Amino acid sequence: MADDIPHIAEIKVPLNEFVMEIATKAAWVVIDKHTSRCPIQTMDSRIRVLENRFNILIGAIIGSGVLGGVAGAVVQKLLIGT
Repeated sequence: MADDIPHIAEIKVPLNEFVMEIATKAAWVVIDKHTSRCPIQTMDSRIRVLENRFNILIGAIIGSGVLGGVAGAVVQKLLIGT
């Protein structure tokens, strides 16, 4: 492993580019490890379930309002007539 690390004298690119490349590779390793172990991955499916339940609830509220309005109109027609 120690033989794989180049010595500073063997680096053929400017030092700031070399450091930037090392930092970028290290960041990608950290990101890859984080995404594979992060528990937030299950959050997407949990949010979809909540969204579906919320949509069903909104649909039931709207349907109830429409049905109540129609029932009220029918009762009014029966009682008052036209």
